[in-house]
Amino acid sequence: MKLDQLANYQKLIKYGVAIASIMLVTACNSQPQQSALPLKTSTLPSLPTKIPFKSITLERTECYGHCPVYTVTVLANGKVSYDGRKYVKVTGKVQSTLNKAKIQLLEEAIAEANFFNFKDKYRTIEDGCGMVATDGASTETIIVIEGKKKSVDNYTGCEKVPIELTQLENKIDKIVNTVQWIGKKS
Repeated sequence: MKLDQLANYQKLIKYGVAIASIMLVTACNSQPQQSALPLKTSTLPSLPTKIPFKSITLERTECYGHCPVYTVTVLANGKVSYDGRKYVKVTGKVQSTLNKAKIQLLEEAIAEANFFNFKDKYRTIEDGCGMVATDGASTETIIVIEGKKKSVDNYTGCEKVPIELTQLENKIDKIVNTVQWIGKKS
């Protein structure tokens, strides 16, 4: 680079830095202009924090092994029906009741999981499972709300099942306290 080109380049950098500094100071010290039109603030609709249900049914099926096989149904009034079939501590039918606080926990769990946006089944590669292992149990969760019934079939061999679905299934078990009938999980 020639000496006169270098001098011009240095001047350009010097003036460029000066102009950029002036612009920055001016922008920082200026007051925001008032708009002639009122600004609209947009808010996203809030998701429900709980979803009142008419009934919840959780059915766990047999696997190649000793998976607990049972069905538990919870009604909105707190009535619980359990039917243990295999590999459970209590076989047969049992009735129980949940208090309002536990019903509310179930309503919150349904909303948190966004249950009504799940696919109807997670069983095969076509369902989006990715890899599918064999000989696992399935869990079917059926929730009925006002005017709507949704059933989700979750095969435990499905690799890419949404974690929110399995968390909901486990929360239902925990809130209903199915361990008292099925025994400790191994």
